[in-house]
Amino acid sequence: MTQPRSAKAFTAWPAIIAGLGMAYYLVAGVALHFLRPDYSLLQSGMSCYAVGPWGWLETAAFALDGLSLAALTAGLWRGIAPQGRSRAGLLLLGLVAVGRILEAALPTDVPPGPVPRTPVGVAHFGVAFLVFLAVTAAVLLISRRLAKDAAWRPFAPTARALALATLLALVAFFGDTLAVGLFRDAGLDLNVAGLIQKAFLVLWHVWALLMAHHLRFGATAAQAGA
Repeated sequence: MTQPRSAKAFTAWPAIIAGLGMAYYLVAGVALHFLRPDYSLLQSGMSCYAVGPWGWLETAAFALDGLSLAALTAGLWRGIAPQGRSRAGLLLLGLVAVGRILEAALPTDVPPGPVPRTPVGVAHFGVAFLVFLAVTAAVLLISRRLAKDAAWRPFAPTARALALATLLALVAFFGDTLAVGLFRDAGLDLNVAGLIQKAFLVLWHVWALLMAHHLRFGATAAQAGA
């Protein structure tokens, strides 16, 4: 059965908005590493790039990320059949969208020390921590149920693989952060948390970008031919 034109538009436009926003985030992130070589690839988190010269590129990336995730959440709610839809996962994804906008409004402390020094820095740190946990849970929950929808079944293994890689990157990020604290007094510099954080961000943004692509083309085509 062919989808009504309005139903197709309700999934197509959110997918387009989400895809463009995710693409901007990834491109801006790469560009900032060339524009701000004073930040360390290994140790500086992406939030640092929102402060100082060219900081508006990262601030815009945070804000557009939030809008893109909100659009993706709405599109997935309509684009995934009820049996394949994770309500908890989509709720968390929607909360992550709000968190990313808050991160845009609350700049981090630079340089970021082990503990934030200002109220705004504390707020940014807290929001970012919750976003990291929530987005990891969201991609895992959403990916786990996708195969129950025939339109999403071909993409489900890719989604699950990216979700698992996201979880592993988050564990590695927290592990490295803990190791830095434990071995600081011994004079060992084990801080590669910035690099691991960037890998974590790339993984779940690629997940979201591919979800948007499948929502726009794969799922819509499958439903149109049903």
